[in-house]
Amino acid sequence: ALLTQSGTNAPVATVLENTLGTVTFTRSSTGVYFVNSSGLFTADKTFVIMGAGTNAAYTNAINLINSSVFSIVTKLSSTQSDADSANTKVAFEIRVYL
Repeated sequence: ALLTQSGTNAPVATVLENTLGTVTFTRSSTGVYFVNSSGLFTADKTFVIMGAGTNAAYTNAINLINSSVFSIVTKLSSTQSDADSANTKVAFEIRVYL
């Protein structure tokens, strides 16, 4: 998918191909977003690839919380403060291996 987040909105994925199932995105607070599913993210078998973003001043960190949720945290590199509106059409892929 291509992932875009702006303002106080949840990220929006332009899906290029989906062989996994239904995945939704929510925004928790500034720079903190959740990727939600119904138990699709198998522990030790889920791999997420996310591009660096459209602006080198920001970084994205991904953390698997459980089989249904992982987080994306976007930070301004210079201050390490959480930031919104840093990702526009960023490459984003979830792979779950059997």
